Amino acid sequence: MRTTRKTWIVVALLVLSVYSLHTGLWLNFCGPLVTYDSSKYIDGARSYKAGQGFMVRPYSNLDSDLWVHTNTHPPGYSLLTAGVMTVTGLNAYHAAVTVTL
Repeated sequence: MRTTRKTWIVVALLVLSVYSLHTGLWLNFCGPLVTYDSSKYIDGARSYKAGQGFMVRPYSNLDSDLWVHTNTHPPGYSLLTAGVMTVTGLNAYHAAVTVTL
């Protein structure tokens, strides 16, 4: 009975370790893989930090030079992300992940 309990503890620790490694790799290497909504909040943070207000690039195109004002996404998350960018010096994507965590 005691061996079974130790085995389960080892298995649980192994699973948590693999999950932590996977999460860390995902956070570091999947930067450009953002959803449509995420791209809008990241754009909002970038435009706030640049002093342009809450502006986004249409059609989730993070490389476009066209910026438009929007009122479809609440600005709170973008404001927090812009604050983290300013305080820590992180880029917009990593600051957004930090705010999320």
